Amino acid sequence: MKALERALDLNSDYAEAQAELGRIKIEVGLAHDTITHIEKAIALSPTDSAALAGWCLWAGQAAVHIGDYGAAVNWLERARQANRADTNPVPWLAVAYAGLGREDKARAEMAEYRKKTPSFTVAAWNEDHPRHNPVVAEQRERIEAILRRLDDPAGNRRAASTP
Repeated sequence: MKALERALDLNSDYAEAQAELGRIKIEVGLAHDTITHIEKAIALSPTDSAALAGWCLWAGQAAVHIGDYGAAVNWLERARQANRADTNPVPWLAVAYAGLGREDKARAEMAEYRKKTPSFTVAAWNEDHPRHNPVVAEQRERIEAILRRLDDPAGNRRAASTP
């Protein structure tokens, strides 16, 4: 994080550093700061369509982490529009829709994701999303609980198996 902050001290117009700093803040429990960095990155590089999908995904993930599910849906739908082939926003969208009480929409998103990504397991998601920080651990436990509920078509809680 310090290296990115230093890079921005040297060049505040470095869009990639702005976005990456935002992403890293999710991992250290500062997800509430992420969206500001992503918005700055987009403002600095508004025509970088290759980066837009990833940056919007990170903003959506941050919004899910802090429980701002309305903002999460907006960012994640924007990420999906920026790169239709990328399925990474979909489980996050499912969590966001569930957080808004739109359980049917959340389950539909998750079912579509499972068709495109049959190897998905919550256990694998956990491996990809570590919990080194107590704030992040609490956020990811909440997200995991929603994923487990949505990943089970019958709505029953069950242990996920590894692929």
